[in-house]
Amino acid sequence: MIWCVYTHQAQTMLALVIEHHEREGTLDIPFKATSADGLKYGAWLSRCKRARNKGTLDRVIEAELTRRGMNWNPR
Repeated sequence: MIWCVYTHQAQTMLALVIEHHEREGTLDIPFKATSADGLKYGAWLSRCKRARNKGTLDRVIEAELTRRGMNWNPR
């Protein structure tokens, strides 16, 4: 049983981003990146970047992405 839909979705998307990172060796993921199941993890990652800039990104997600080498300010 899923108790928190937001948490479940975030974990699913984070797992897809991690899978991409392990496969491609980068977190530079295109906005249009989509899983075989149709989940838009590229768009999700883009929303994570915006949320971090606003200070509203979940700390666990931020820590995991940072640990994997996320470039939060690519410009």
